[in-house]
Amino acid sequence: MADAHNLLLAKVLDWSKGSSTKFCLGLMLAVFSLSSIVPNVITVLTFIPVVSALLGRMDWTSEERSGAITVLTIAIVYAANIGGMASMVGTPANALFLVFCQQAGIAAVEQVTFVKWLLFGIPMGLALLFIAWATLVVTQKKRFAFKLLDSSDIQSELNPKRIRLLALSAAGFCILIYISLYEGRIYPAVVVLWFLLFSVFIFRRHELNKLFGDIPYRGILWLLGAVFVAWLLYENGADVWILDQITDSMAGRFTDLSALTTLIIVTIFLTELLSNSVTTLGMWTLALLLAKSNQLDPFPLLIGIAMAGTSAFMSPLATPATGMAFGSFKDVRLKAMLKSGFVLNVIAAAFLTLSAY
Repeated sequence: MADAHNLLLAKVLDWSKGSSTKFCLGLMLAVFSLSSIVPNVITVLTFIPVVSALLGRMDWTSEERSGAITVLTIAIVYAANIGGMASMVGTPANALFLVFCQQAGIAAVEQVTFVKWLLFGIPMGLALLFIAWATLVVTQKKRFAFKLLDSSDIQSELNPKRIRLLALSAAGFCILIYISLYEGRIYPAVVVLWFLLFSVFIFRRHELNKLFGDIPYRGILWLLGAVFVAWLLYENGADVWILDQITDSMAGRFTDLSALTTLIIVTIFLTELLSNSVTTLGMWTLALLLAKSNQLDPFPLLIGIAMAGTSAFMSPLATPATGMAFGSFKDVRLKAMLKSGFVLNVIAAAFLTLSAY
């Protein structure tokens, strides 16, 4: 798949014109676009070789290399997670949200179509993407000191097989839009089927030895470690204890805005420690109880939590995509991720509250 990686790298380098911050923005826009079509973990796996190709071509000092690896890895994490919000197929959590709402009898979810989600998710996601880029540039200004060379020596011709792959992905995306327009709604089973078909297609179309050669094994080990930590916390009742504390502290009257703000903030920071699927399921249950006791509309609360579940940007434990990216390179600075992630978490909490309100 080196031809596709080189093509993308060459295009972003040409667009950036030597600017490291502009290159970072171009990379984030590309990651965001792909993550809105395919699951964000697959997106991260796709873009890790792009960063590796860049590192192999640039003559950097150790300090420049460390700074570049750190900010570009964080940029991929931000864009992949934010892109997952843009469409129903961006992350499995979106399908889980639809299933939960249908099981809970939330009538408003019947009006949510694939197209309506796009019309809401893409502008919101792009706005948050630019906020994330600006936050990263401001908080990690010194790490953007690396210089970029031109793309004249990069072979950027795309293999016809890759063109067919992109065309089939786009066709599948258009089919989902058509179903949404024709039926007036989208079914969770269709979204799940999209994940399965895309994954099977990837494994069937490429030789396993080539595929495994590009897999970032360090990232997978880090991801497995994060899952193990989340499992330990879950098995020891950490999630139940945390939700009990939240429920006790929320006893009283809430307005729509205060309830939404509280749930989004708690979800974002709780996701830094626990699995985002476990966190969102628990918080959705809590939101239903809170809405019932305070006579609030539960749907804005539920969709706010769904978006917040993929908006934890501090910890490598937050989402599978984050753990995969963080563990793929040796020189990614955890301190930088925590610093920028905390600032972005606070900003994202306010932004998502206004978006879902």
